[in-house]
Amino acid sequence: SFVKDAVKKRCLERSHYGFQKNDIALDNRVKRFGSKTNHAKACNRVASNDIDKYMGKGLIGGLSKLDKNDYENMTVKGTCQVLEKEYLRLTAPPKAERVRPQPVMESHLKNLIKERASATVSRDYSWFCSQLKAIRQDLTVQRIFNNFAVLVYETHARIALQETDLNEYNQ
Repeated sequence: SFVKDAVKKRCLERSHYGFQKNDIALDNRVKRFGSKTNHAKACNRVASNDIDKYMGKGLIGGLSKLDKNDYENMTVKGTCQVLEKEYLRLTAPPKAERVRPQPVMESHLKNLIKERASATVSRDYSWFCSQLKAIRQDLTVQRIFNNFAVLVYETHARIALQETDLNEYNQ
């Protein structure tokens, strides 16, 4: 038992989260996974600071750093005219035909506030929460950060507090 613990401790000292750190082990791992490059080339490629290619730079083109106009070109502009939309977590880049523009979201928020304030609320809290989260998501993917966005977040927070839903309030 003592010997096993000592060997285990020595192995952990030479490893990093279960992987050996030495160059021979890393080169063997690179060879095992079929890469034609050596360890140094692989490390240099991973450690490069050229992050722009992962941020859509290849789609935009050019050799300079991304600027505000480039990000504007990558921003989705919503075209969906449907008021009600259930919240779904995005698993792919958003499509313009599924994102509502701000005027549509504004009219839907007015309807939500009016319906929530009415004496005969026909919808449950989870429906309101889903609708507000969908509006927030549409705001985020379109990079809308204005007074309307603040109103949406405040409305959602107020309703969450009324329902004592602190998890939703903290979002």
